[in-house]
Amino acid sequence: MTKDIDHARLAIIFNDLRLPAIKHGWPILAERADKRGWPAARFLAALAEHKIANAIAAASSGISPRPSCRQANPSIASTTKCCQ
Repeated sequence: MTKDIDHARLAIIFNDLRLPAIKHGWPILAERADKRGWPAARFLAALAEHKIANAIAAASSGISPRPSCRQANPSIASTTKCCQ
């Protein structure tokens, strides 16, 4: 039961964060991490790599990416490294 609740909660969170690639890919990566005994940082790195791979695939297929943080919120662009 807890597993179902966690899955549903994460689906909502990833929807809210607009992270469909992670929403769909994390269960497989989590299972792999559990089987291999990965530390949390390794699991997070794998999720980030999954997101990057999907963004590259989307860009090469002509799908428009989400706006950069500078476009989305100019007031934080100068204080974050995401725009650099």
